Amino acid sequence: MGQKAQTAYTPWTYGESFLFCITLVTTVGYGNRNELSDYGKWFCIVFSSFGIPMTVILLRAFVERMILPAQVMFNILTSNSFIRRHGTLLQLLQLLTIVSIISIITVVVPAFLFRFVEEKWSYLDALYFCFMTVTTIGLGDYVPGSDLSLKNREAYLFFVSFYLLVGVTAVMLMLRIYQENPHLTIGIYLLPQADAIKHEDRVERILTDMK
Repeated sequence: MGQKAQTAYTPWTYGESFLFCITLVTTVGYGNRNELSDYGKWFCIVFSSFGIPMTVILLRAFVERMILPAQVMFNILTSNSFIRRHGTLLQLLQLLTIVSIISIITVVVPAFLFRFVEEKWSYLDALYFCFMTVTTIGLGDYVPGSDLSLKNREAYLFFVSFYLLVGVTAVMLMLRIYQENPHLTIGIYLLPQADAIKHEDRVERILTDMK
């Protein structure tokens, strides 16, 4: 098993406080600190009420900037008439490629790093932690930096905070790319008829622009 959530009170370091704030605004919420005072609980409520919407706006702004290269790549790939006739297959290939790249960067590779730093974790533990983190599930059964004797622990906690922001942004990017692929948006079948018609019109306009 990995490091369990802390139950006994221990003073917070700045790195722990910073990571705690990041887990709040990204809704990961490991739940590894449960000794909050009444004032601390009120702070979490107020801070999260403002911090979560602002973080979503900030990360969406980053995603909008990052989506441009993907759109440029897609336009280049669809410049050929043969490829345009197979747009659905191309979009699926594009989505799978981007998902694979992002998964390697945000889950597979970081898991090796966490396995190296967290001596009690197996690679599967680290892989599980990375997936639970970037998807904001954050069960809290594995929490990095729980070992107080860890060397350069403060710097390590800041690294984890940065990794968390990058990972969540990457997942938002994948969802945004999926949304931009009209043929792959299966949610159309769950929409009311009026919304479905609007979606079909949008798909038709996109396909017309590709010709």
